[in-house]
Amino acid sequence: MFTNKNKIKEIVSEIIDEKILGVSKDIIEHIETGISSKELKQTLESMNIRQIEVPGIKKQHFLFEKVLKLIAKDFNVYLYSMPGTGKTYMAQEIAKALKLDFYFSGAILEPYKLIGFKSAKGDYIETDFYKCFKNGGLFLFDEMDASNPEALIIINAALANKFLDFPNGRVFAHEKFRLIGAGNTNGIDIGTGYTARQQLDIATLDRFIFLEMPYDEKLEERFSRGYINGKYYFDRFLMARRIVFNEKLPLICSTRSLILFKISSKWLYMKRSIWNDYFKECFT
Repeated sequence: MFTNKNKIKEIVSEIIDEKILGVSKDIIEHIETGISSKELKQTLESMNIRQIEVPGIKKQHFLFEKVLKLIAKDFNVYLYSMPGTGKTYMAQEIAKALKLDFYFSGAILEPYKLIGFKSAKGDYIETDFYKCFKNGGLFLFDEMDASNPEALIIINAALANKFLDFPNGRVFAHEKFRLIGAGNTNGIDIGTGYTARQQLDIATLDRFIFLEMPYDEKLEERFSRGYINGKYYFDRFLMARRIVFNEKLPLICSTRSLILFKISSKWLYMKRSIWNDYFKECFT
């Protein structure tokens, strides 16, 4: 499945030439998965998709195309990162590109919140996972590393067998069922600060392609354009992030927070958010 960079460029160029993916060639360097255009085309046609419409490629994280191709080919992807890199947004945009309904769940602490349950009257109460599994769609299972291990065992079985026994009976996975997992850890090394996380078992690790999703600073820089003093505060935002990382401070300078500042046009809020003795030099 994986191949060298020159072969990747050939494959991606072929895909672009066939207009399967409407993307520009300047993103080729970010694509590392060597899935042939023929395989991808067959997969998309089986989903009744003749052409993927990539929403605003310049507004996407640099991993977007790689994850898009993996999900289109029916690989299960687990994205891990610091908070606020845009994992949920990416999953929503991939669902749009693949013309799939989008479903979401945060950490699942009780298995019934994943598979549903029967009410006192005997009626089956559906969950988003049930609807997605049965009818097709893209399910984002966020905070997987903070979920009950019993819930992850259910996910493992569903992904391995392509069917699952729900309280109302056995259901086979829809051909358009896709799943993205996400968390703040890689499932092995929990790291400091993530006290509510836990290691994922080997069976779960084996069912996903794990991709680290770092902050995309080129994308963040584009977000900062067009605002008064945007470049000035963006440079200091990055300076603050470096200090947080180097000093291992319990603070987050995320893409989410940067976008929030941009949308609200309250760049000075960034001053108050991360202001302390470490950062005085950054904002004066």
